[in-house]
Amino acid sequence: MAIAGNQADSELVLHDWQGANRSRAAKYLDKRLAETSSNYKSMAVATFFLTTAIAGFGWLLFGVILEHWLITVEMPTWLRWTWLLVGLFGVGLLALKLLVPILRYRVNVLYAARSIEREFPELHNDLVNAVLVNPDGTDPHKDLITRSLDKRAASQMTAIPADAAIDQQHLISVATILACLVFAGTL
Repeated sequence: MAIAGNQADSELVLHDWQGANRSRAAKYLDKRLAETSSNYKSMAVATFFLTTAIAGFGWLLFGVILEHWLITVEMPTWLRWTWLLVGLFGVGLLALKLLVPILRYRVNVLYAARSIEREFPELHNDLVNAVLVNPDGTDPHKDLITRSLDKRAASQMTAIPADAAIDQQHLISVATILACLVFAGTL
């Protein structure tokens, strides 16, 4: 998963990304990476709710088929309530396992940079390099390299639309499945 936890010793967690405290280009990159992180969280939450709706629709459909076609006598009230509570318990477990971490933790800035570069390979790893290379006050050459990387990545990022950094195809597929199920259910 692309969410950074509280482990400071993890190699992939970048606690020292100081994009907002550097040059104008680094501030721009910081803003774009924050937007990408926010978009990633929004897509993950929307996907969770759509997938839960599909699973709930399937759970209710199975209950209707069970009651009307497989059980010859009327289904007892206690069994209906048990059916509902098991479904709600399953949704609660899914929310606890999948939704709470998305809402609780922040998206790793390195993952956000890599997501943008996966969608736009013409960046040629400049954005990830700009995130990984941190300026050091003791070495003037490293600061010059960092500013150059920030400027090059920022100039390339201006050509990329902010909402196109995260692949939305999975969300569209899940929404299409839900729409088809709702349409089939109404028939």
